Amino acid sequence: MAVSELITKIRVDLEPFELNVDLTLPPKGVSVIVGPSGSGKTTLLRAIAGLQPCDGEIWFNGDYWQGNGRYRSTEKRPLAYVFQEASLFPHMTVEQNFDFAARYSLRHTEASYRNDLVALFDIPHTLKRTPNQLSGGERQRAAIVRALLRRPDILLLDEPLASLDETRKHEILPYLERLKNDVELPILYVTHSAYEAARLGDYIVALEQGRIVSQGDLYDVMGDPSFPTDIGREAGTSVTGTVEHIDPQWHLAAIDIGARTPIIIPAGQLTVGEHVRLWIRASDISLSHAPLSDHSISNSLLCDISDLRPAPNPALAIAQLTPKRNINANSGMTTPLITRITQQSATHLGLKPGQSVYAHIKTAALI
Repeated sequence: MAVSELITKIRVDLEPFELNVDLTLPPKGVSVIVGPSGSGKTTLLRAIAGLQPCDGEIWFNGDYWQGNGRYRSTEKRPLAYVFQEASLFPHMTVEQNFDFAARYSLRHTEASYRNDLVALFDIPHTLKRTPNQLSGGERQRAAIVRALLRRPDILLLDEPLASLDETRKHEILPYLERLKNDVELPILYVTHSAYEAARLGDYIVALEQGRIVSQGDLYDVMGDPSFPTDIGREAGTSVTGTVEHIDPQWHLAAIDIGARTPIIIPAGQLTVGEHVRLWIRASDISLSHAPLSDHSISNSLLCDISDLRPAPNPALAIAQLTPKRNINANSGMTTPLITRITQQSATHLGLKPGQSVYAHIKTAALI
């Protein structure tokens, strides 16, 4: 299904908070709105859905939802919205919740479509149960299926993992990845988690205090030193690579990211030739001017310091590192990494842009 961009020019004034964004999102993939608590993420999503009054324009797929003398109410916008809490009807079974959604579908739905979604999210065992008989992860998966049964043109997800514990979050993330890969539907995903943004996102919009501070393709934004660093200690970089070798003795995989040396990670269920996305936390990278000896760190990438600036915390600095490229790599440039170090260490090492350094990354820390 061909879909035009979602274009928003929105101003929301909620004393003492003001949201003011001018945003054009791509027509496919997962666009992630990320930022710290209170940055305006949910307010922006609710304004797009028509749940939050706002000034400005909202335009989607050639149609004004708001502006140019027009306004479409929420129920007339071809979207589906999944809240932080699953919000299933508690007096209905999961199957009855699905029946309800199907009655208000925006287009005809074959039975096979519902069956495919139930299988995709692995919830056939829940159909005869009521929401209070489900785990948190099962409820949220059922809520996403119910939303998709409306057959929307765009899916809005408002921090769908926020109410789940860490175990349930990691349980549901693979299903969200399946959704991204298997359902031809643009998705707008709100989160305060840089890790979720890196794992699911294609296009990233970073908000702080009601303003856009950075936006663009995943690999450009997550490696940008201006990316908000107060959204948790999980600030970092997402990189992609290919499994070039697996060591059967130590169960480690060598990932080619286009750098002079591969990155070593736990192999898990990976296979040679498989494409993977890695999340490298800023806090898991240390720097030195020379290779280390007699140590436990398996990954040491030779990099150039492409940027060095103070962090919001006055004790810290943020460095952007560009791994030196493997001359045999197909791509012309490697994905920059970011790391946070103390100002004391930066001064002690005499770090400055243009220098070459070794970036050391713990294998056990890589996801």
